[in-house]
Amino acid sequence: GRPMLVQFWENIMLIDGYDFEAPLLYDMEKKEYVEDDVLTDFVKEQAPDRQFNGGSWYDLYCFFGEDGSLYLAGEKGLYRHVIGEKMEQLIDGNLSRLGSPRYGIKGMVMLENEVFLAVFNSGKIVRFTYDPNIPSVPEERLKVYSLEESYSIRTAIAIYQIANPNVFVEYEIGRGENNGVTREDALKKLNTQIMAGEGPDILMMDDLPMDSYIEKGLLLDLTDFLEGVFKEEELYENLIRAFSYEGSIYTVPGQVGFPVMLGRETYVSQMKDLASVADEIEKIRQDYSEKDILGICSEKALMKIFAVSSAPAWKKENGEINEGAVADFLMQMKRIYDAQMDGIGQKWLERYESTSNWYSEQIGEDWAYNLELYGLNTLEYVGDYTQFMVGMTTYPYGYYDITSAAKAKGFEDTMLVPMVGQSSNVFASNTILGINAASAKKELAEDFLKDFLGKETQVSLGEFGVNKAAFDELLTVDSKELGEDNQYGCMAMIDEDGVEVDLDVYYPEEAELDMLKSWMASADTPYIEDTVFEKTVFEEGAEYIKGNQSLEEALDGINKQLSIYISE
Repeated sequence: GRPMLVQFWENIMLIDGYDFEAPLLYDMEKKEYVEDDVLTDFVKEQAPDRQFNGGSWYDLYCFFGEDGSLYLAGEKGLYRHVIGEKMEQLIDGNLSRLGSPRYGIKGMVMLENEVFLAVFNSGKIVRFTYDPNIPSVPEERLKVYSLEESYSIRTAIAIYQIANPNVFVEYEIGRGENNGVTREDALKKLNTQIMAGEGPDILMMDDLPMDSYIEKGLLLDLTDFLEGVFKEEELYENLIRAFSYEGSIYTVPGQVGFPVMLGRETYVSQMKDLASVADEIEKIRQDYSEKDILGICSEKALMKIFAVSSAPAWKKENGEINEGAVADFLMQMKRIYDAQMDGIGQKWLERYESTSNWYSEQIGEDWAYNLELYGLNTLEYVGDYTQFMVGMTTYPYGYYDITSAAKAKGFEDTMLVPMVGQSSNVFASNTILGINAASAKKELAEDFLKDFLGKETQVSLGEFGVNKAAFDELLTVDSKELGEDNQYGCMAMIDEDGVEVDLDVYYPEEAELDMLKSWMASADTPYIEDTVFEKTVFEEGAEYIKGNQSLEEALDGINKQLSIYISE
């Protein structure tokens, strides 16, 4: 195998790595492995997918103490184990920095009197000591809920937990990684809990029926609370106030991203609406026969990414379907898809099919609906694999990546603009939080939310956040890290034919930073994913795009399927 972690205690050697189901214990004197079912079963259950990150830090770090006991440190906490005996938890990961996905453990040792010293990948050194005056589980409890597991929520909880050791933040995930629960079943369970007065205190609204929850009075009005926060924290109020509903604010976004388009100026400069986007893509097809234009050969995937700048227009103010907007969207998507597929070379189709199959295996058949997969791969563009790109920019280095395309030789005429759609000033948001109107812990929930909007948490999340100080800090780099002409890094890939493509990444020029800041300051139309609504449009729309039904039949199918959903 490939050992990534090797530790010693007297004649015992511990070996762990990607090739092992669990750490192996080897007796160097007897020259035989030591069987330890307790250790093996524990690791298989608690850390089956542990990563070693090239040996730089560990999801699960094993070390021996001076007493000869084996210690295991990871997101679940710190455990002590004597070979052949049961595991003993010393530190609960939910109540310490060990449980934060922000911190990867590089090393840990035991000092005297059960004092532990750990160093994390950030360079931070933390000393863990036992305090008998602090209860092992705090009496004060706060429950946070999300439908899917969220890195951002885990990070925010860990930061809050460290600063508030008297509060136990319980994290409930509606659909655990392997529990087989459907979205519908998870929502039924959550709604039952809320109606019974047993629901979570804080709800991450991503992929939850936000409008329905607000209309039914299930979310707390945060307007007065936020006015107080605005006086203490400098936030992008436009992004938060964009979530206003009939004059009140019930949810707040934690992070935002922007849909963008990137390509040759001769085409991009003419794109003013969806129809002109289709016009220019048709011109690209005329100029580049057999080439892959967009890198997208799926009707649903194409609709998904363009929906970010259009879906806000698909519903009228009363919640009904804006049939005209949906019809125009489908017509333009058919034009764009037809241009993309018209005469495209077999090589590009096979390349996309290979990518699609991999996503299906790793994520599932509905991978095309996952917006996280739509970041711009600039290497594809400068490598001449695609002629035009649409996608999301959500974090600083990703923005540096796409602004560097115009600095690559032969691509100086590249233009980057916000994605054109049926809505303007659009931003996508995630980690949207609200407070259960029936929560008995409203003040505590507001305290968590205030902490969530604070600089420390927002910086830790790493993406474009709503806190201005955090946003500025994430965009600040040490001049010592910059090379010639402000080079900040390099990206490279080798394709299936062995061809290497590389791109120097540069820290943006002032005008490029100003452009991003202007997006942050002017965006006022949130794209809020509505899974049921979008899937219906995409499934019926795909049949129309493929020519299996008329536009009228597609719209009729959409109306029939969504009529009950909208009424509920």
